[in-house]
Amino acid sequence: MRIWRYLSPVVCVVSLALLGIAAPSFAANWVYYYQREGEKYYYDRSMVPATIQEVVTVSQRVVELGSGDKEKEIRIETVEMNCKLHKYRVVKVVNTADKGDGKDVVKGTTAVSGEWLWFSLESMMASLYENICQKQQSTWFERHFGSDRKKTPAKTEETKPSKEGK
Repeated sequence: MRIWRYLSPVVCVVSLALLGIAAPSFAANWVYYYQREGEKYYYDRSMVPATIQEVVTVSQRVVELGSGDKEKEIRIETVEMNCKLHKYRVVKVVNTADKGDGKDVVKGTTAVSGEWLWFSLESMMASLYENICQKQQSTWFERHFGSDRKKTPAKTEETKPSKEGK
């Protein structure tokens, strides 16, 4: 029993740490943002920070479209988006597989080199950028200035009188 006295705090700390790691996956708020060639893409809205940040880390869920409305999860990627430079990098990929009973299991995890890449304005990453970076900025603006604030009309250049008449 004396050993339990010394191990109980360690077991408690390890248990809390494991709960902290597992909790975000249960609290995911997946939002659909893109579709291409039999795949749909979602991002976890709960990971988007409320304050403006230059680099935002977000989870991206990729599912395969089946017959009807069936979706089969293929992988979950951890993506970092540089909102200032319009670049992204994939940090981690978790491949999943269907056990047959409708539940997905982790098939393998891959750490990616994480090279920063540019993205086209017509690509899937541009769509993720719009949902992550631009919404982050508009949310910050609304929180600080209010959403009901009247927009200032654009200033027009005034015409100056010509010197021909003088």
